Amino acid sequence: MVAGYVQNGYICKAMFLFNQMRAGHQTPDSITIVSLLQGCASTGQLHLGKWIHGFVIKNGLRQCILVDTSLVDMYCKCGDLDTAQRCFNQMPSHDLVSWSAIIAGYGYHGKGEIALRSYSKFLESGMKPNHVIFLSVLSSCSHNGLVEQGLNIYESMTKDFGIAPNLEHHACVVDLLCRAGRVEEALNVYKKKFSDPVLDVLGIILDACRANGNCKLGDTIANDILLLRPTHAGNFVQLAHCYASTNKWEEVGEAWTHMRSLGLKKIPGWSFIDIHGTITTFFTDHNSHPLFQEIVDTLKFLRKDMIKMQEVDINLESSHMISQ
Repeated sequence: MVAGYVQNGYICKAMFLFNQMRAGHQTPDSITIVSLLQGCASTGQLHLGKWIHGFVIKNGLRQCILVDTSLVDMYCKCGDLDTAQRCFNQMPSHDLVSWSAIIAGYGYHGKGEIALRSYSKFLESGMKPNHVIFLSVLSSCSHNGLVEQGLNIYESMTKDFGIAPNLEHHACVVDLLCRAGRVEEALNVYKKKFSDPVLDVLGIILDACRANGNCKLGDTIANDILLLRPTHAGNFVQLAHCYASTNKWEEVGEAWTHMRSLGLKKIPGWSFIDIHGTITTFFTDHNSHPLFQEIVDTLKFLRKDMIKMQEVDINLESSHMISQ
């Protein structure tokens, strides 16, 4: 039940069941702890994750690589890389999953060089990389602009380890090249490695065309995407943004008009907040929330207070300068 709640995003309900277990003097097993840590990792609840970590230590729960790896993963995904590294260092042994977690964590949070150093230490340990390790390393290179290092590692998969890259690895290389502005090379990799069209990868190339002002190639990619998924509003939004980046305002209008003629609507941006187990969702430009007016009034009140505080700070700073 705890795992089921976590997998469906109900971390508070999972914690409620966990507390019921404790009240009933039932000792949670490693699967329960791992499920809760995964929930904390997916929702970024670092404080709760730390509490669970403390519970594990305080209650002397049997140490196992599954829980240890989940702690490393949770701290990485919540951005506490120092604690993640300490947990990793304290593990009596490491497997491919724990190495992958620490490498991916550094890469995701802009520590590409440290991710590569961790990969080097992994190789020094004598372990052989698998598809998941390479995916973590390539993703780290992609997110941190380490183009040549990423391409060398990509080539080493087959050359040094006899591992054939799969579509996820190819997609990482496309993303790597696109982020570096090498869009034509990225397209060549796509054409060579993908026998069937993959919309997500085409979207990466289209975004790169927009960022680099390559409208001619962008038009071609956009048309390919529209042919594959002609009734998806997101495709038209992406196309309109591509035209807007090069000031092609007439084409922007045509994209929006075509989208509306098909009866499509842009999916609004949204966010949510979880307070005491109650999830409240907010949509951009929507006023359908039952407490909409109260929320607006509160935001206006906070804005006025912030302006007053800013004015006080400015006056204090001015007074300090005059006294000097």
